[in-house]
Amino acid sequence: MALVNLLGETLQKAGRERGTVETRTLAGEGRYVGIYFSALGCPPCHRFTPKLVQFYNEFKKTEKGESLEVVLVSGDADQESFDEHFAEMPWLAIPFTQAQKRLDLCDKYEVLGIPVLVIVDANTAELVTDRGRDGVTTDPTGQDFPWKTLGLINKMALVELLGESLQKKAGDEERVQTSSLTGEGRYVGLYFSAHWCPPCRMFTPDLIEFYNDYKAKGTLEIVFVSSDADQGSFDGYFGSMPWLAVPYSERQKKAELSDKFGVKGIPTLVILRADTAEVVTKKGRDRVMKDPTGQDFPWG
Repeated sequence: MALVNLLGETLQKAGRERGTVETRTLAGEGRYVGIYFSALGCPPCHRFTPKLVQFYNEFKKTEKGESLEVVLVSGDADQESFDEHFAEMPWLAIPFTQAQKRLDLCDKYEVLGIPVLVIVDANTAELVTDRGRDGVTTDPTGQDFPWKTLGLINKMALVELLGESLQKKAGDEERVQTSSLTGEGRYVGLYFSAHWCPPCRMFTPDLIEFYNDYKAKGTLEIVFVSSDADQGSFDGYFGSMPWLAVPYSERQKKAELSDKFGVKGIPTLVILRADTAEVVTKKGRDRVMKDPTGQDFPWG
């Protein structure tokens, strides 16, 4: 069963008695599971958890109440912290002892910061939205649950995401239509970087080498998203790159992209499916270093 494969065979009940529930019992037509990534020492989690508890308790009283269960995936450092954190919650949890399962879930949903609430279909374990936190905040009665209308960051059309055109060369106005990058089996790498950043300058030559070698396969394009301080710095840095860029003048677009993909530091390389703008991985930098020939590309 898909949900069992995702979460494991059993889940821990709320409370300190550490009873268990068989994961398979959560499945059913029209049912959903909220996977809640949180930790005791996280201030944003402390602010959001009471809202989620209130939502969960109130939603359980509605006609749709049986359609939702929540499962904690703890980022706590030890069993004592987990117990204290989970004691606040009325739902289920991945047992703290299942460290690898918790790490696997964080990796699967590319959780870079918490709290995060991921909603999955309980029958298929397919992702419905990775923006459950927004759903709870903006729809506290659950009227539009499971918030499919929120969509996913990775379901935005590529043109909507990047704009209609991209810059081809530094220092001129030549543009490439973003729509030309789409196609079945093609990918786009968003490269968040800046010349003033030493780790970026160290990584960029490796990425150029990877790109030039892999480009012959025709399945990858890279788009530079600059954090440079001014147009001159952008032009100088982009001039060393063989790929495309979001024009430096489009500062709002740069800010939106950084926000959408949770970019906390640079260099960051996000790999997208070109047809759907679906995120394949946000760990492209690590993948380039570990797989410089692209044997396992797109690293999903």
